[in-house]
Amino acid sequence: MKIKRLFLSFLIISILCPGLLFAQESQTSNQNSQEEIEGQTQLKEESPDSEKGADDSQEEEKKDERRFKLFNQDFTLSLESKIYSSPEDFGDFVHSTNFFIELTPGFYLNPYKSELNSGPSAPIYPFSLGFIWPNYTFLAIQPTLTYFSMYHLWYDGNAYPAEIENRTVTTYSIMMDIPIVFSVYMKKNRFQLKTGIAGIFRIGSLANGVSEDDSGYTGSAGGDLKEINKWYWSKLNFLYLSSGFAWLRELTGSLKGGPIINVYFPVGSFISQRAFLGTIISFGVKVSL
Repeated sequence: MKIKRLFLSFLIISILCPGLLFAQESQTSNQNSQEEIEGQTQLKEESPDSEKGADDSQEEEKKDERRFKLFNQDFTLSLESKIYSSPEDFGDFVHSTNFFIELTPGFYLNPYKSELNSGPSAPIYPFSLGFIWPNYTFLAIQPTLTYFSMYHLWYDGNAYPAEIENRTVTTYSIMMDIPIVFSVYMKKNRFQLKTGIAGIFRIGSLANGVSEDDSGYTGSAGGDLKEINKWYWSKLNFLYLSSGFAWLRELTGSLKGGPIINVYFPVGSFISQRAFLGTIISFGVKVSL
């Protein structure tokens, strides 16, 4: 019985206390609101000429922020937003973006051909799509997506470029490069210098005509394939430092084109003391729309 009485007492108190606090809070808020109304009425009577100016300033404040009261404390909620949300803002974003394509044949370097069974520096044919934003500024960013493929073989703990006769794996590569671009404009010419960090995402599969049971450095081509795919993601072999230079000339209207050179330095090769293995140097044409 004592437990029941205590429980009922606690239940009654828990119900009454919030009600009393709410009633007190409402009474206090009403008093404060009444005082504010009386003060505003007195101000209007004293300065009727400034009523229009006060209303205008209140409307301007409402555009950017909202005020509310909680437990007799004033708070301000900002409503200002800088995100591209309206069609006009998105149109401005597109207008300040310059899209481009790059066709840049090049080489995947292998300085160790003389001492290993790998192939020479392999020719590659990268194709790139990207955009620069904002356009017509000295400093901008240039996200670029590049695709190319090549042959690899496995030897002594590293994946090396291979000639078609000794190939084990066909590697499909997608590089995501997000460099900073410095642009200089001279009449119809634009000179661009870029530098940044790139990530190369590679996956290998057995080359055409190669079966999993064929001989390999690990004992079979299938074993070499597994080691090569592991190597692509180990010791930062996926990370590159990018740099490049382009010279674009206005052709017709917004169409621009010109020569470009790209150089990508592999971070993983420097860590494993295989300097310049996998360095990519390409030279070709850039067309800006």
